Amino acid sequence: MGNVEQPGAGRGAGPGRSGQRRDEQRRDGQRRDEQRRDGQRRDGEWARHWRHAELPGLDLLRAHYVRHTFPRHAHDGYVLAAVTGGIEEVGLPGGTERAGPGSVVLINPEVPHTARAGAPEGWAYATLYPARGLVTDVAADITTVRGTPGFAETTVLDREGARLISEVHRAAEAGNALAADSLLRIAVARMLRRHGGALPARTVPGGGGGGLFYTPGASHALSRAGRGGAPYGNESTHLDTTQEVEAIV
Repeated sequence: MGNVEQPGAGRGAGPGRSGQRRDEQRRDGQRRDEQRRDGQRRDGEWARHWRHAELPGLDLLRAHYVRHTFPRHAHDGYVLAAVTGGIEEVGLPGGTERAGPGSVVLINPEVPHTARAGAPEGWAYATLYPARGLVTDVAADITTVRGTPGFAETTVLDREGARLISEVHRAAEAGNALAADSLLRIAVARMLRRHGGALPARTVPGGGGGGLFYTPGASHALSRAGRGGAPYGNESTHLDTTQEVEAIV
């Protein structure tokens, strides 16, 4: 009788061992992912960044961060963040600002900034990222701001504004796009009328054509003329007309 080839011997042995190694590496990776998620849960960190199909031009983020930090970055659109717990430290070109519950962080497009926890418990917030066109449309329809709209202050204590921002999230998460859109416009209009104005334009150095662009974050030069100051009143969240909207902003 000739030699009998044993199972797993010869050419079949190599691929079998490679397959085992791949399985072990996959299991190790899964364990590391689970440990990382467990660590985040122990820290209380979580985040949800999403978009609603019926709310074009808007990103939404709700999160609680403890150890997580955001390095220096900027956004193409605007940021309206309602701090709901803890303390957020926002690093800006002019220095660091701290925002606690009831505060709203307002950042104009292209303004570089950082973010990190300013307290051991971290910070929680509900954030809206409206596109430039959306904010410009609201400014034209509901406020007297003309030109490129922007915010004059970065951190403001505005509990009603913070509540409106959180309500946008709740309506969107409940699938009520109509209510979310109405609340979004109310929140943006309120922030512009109370804490914003028209951003100044300046000539692009060496632009060759004398083109103009706005200066992000130039709060010292913002025009506050015409912002009005309609008293806050009606708390209805189902507002359809400009007159009703102006009653709340």
